[in-house]
Amino acid sequence: MAGAADDKQDRREEAARLAEQAHAELEDDNYSEATRLWKEAVNLLPDDDHLTRWSYLLFAANACLIQGNNSDDREALLKSIFLFISAFAEIPRDVYPLQWAATQSDIGTAFFDLGQHDRSIKLIQDALFWFRSAQKVYAEEAGQAHHNAFFQAKITKAEAIIAEGFPDG
Repeated sequence: MAGAADDKQDRREEAARLAEQAHAELEDDNYSEATRLWKEAVNLLPDDDHLTRWSYLLFAANACLIQGNNSDDREALLKSIFLFISAFAEIPRDVYPLQWAATQSDIGTAFFDLGQHDRSIKLIQDALFWFRSAQKVYAEEAGQAHHNAFFQAKITKAEAIIAEGFPDG
């Protein structure tokens, strides 16, 4: 029994070490390597360590989002969506409503950025769905209605693209 607990602790420590390496890679703008390290760290963590798994997946997703936007890298933008959705699946809504809603917003941002990249109204509509869902959870379940202006700006921008199309340029 002690051996299993020691192994679990060793895996957590190795995951934390990999996460530290990932942060260093991110500081050097090595987004792909940072993402790889965070994903490896997640794989070392126990399935029930939802909050740490969520945070590592968010770091990885954000690294992909930055890479995608900075380098016009569609594949990285797609990977960010997958990783944000993976992070979303880690967080129980009833236990972590703010984190759950924040991750919905992140998913919306990733869809929005990919939609702009691809000039896809469908992807902007997907973003709009996630922004509205996050706004609702923030206001109704998490008691954070003061975020309405933030979400309304995102929603308004998405609705304008859906109604009028993409601006030239």
